[in-house]
Amino acid sequence: MSFSHNRRVGLAFPLHLSLKCRRIRPQVRWEQLISGQSLKISSRDFVFTSSETIPPGQVLEVFVDWPVLLDNRIRLALVLEGVVVSSDPHIAMRIDKYQFKTRGTLEAMTASASTTSFRTANAMVASAGQSSF
Repeated sequence: MSFSHNRRVGLAFPLHLSLKCRRIRPQVRWEQLISGQSLKISSRDFVFTSSETIPPGQVLEVFVDWPVLLDNRIRLALVLEGVVVSSDPHIAMRIDKYQFKTRGTLEAMTASASTTSFRTANAMVASAGQSSF
């Protein structure tokens, strides 16, 4: 099989990564992000599962947790924008735009997680000392 034949058919690569998505058109956006898992990606199409049903015709922004670090320390997200073309049984989206964005450093993520754990633990201790009467 030649390269030109593969190009005509379209290559899709398996891609199993966590993602979040939101509707960006019509003008009203969802309040929460919907989580999911990527399944396949090509230069034009993206297939994924979702925690909710997303009907065809919706324009989405999808944030894929990219596994490769920039400079071995900065987390990345692949951000896709496109239209849902089918949703049975998986959601298929035509990719209209894509870009990589930074998500912060691993050090910041670790510090944030330990600060959150510390605050949560303090809040639990404080609330345990209060009476509900």
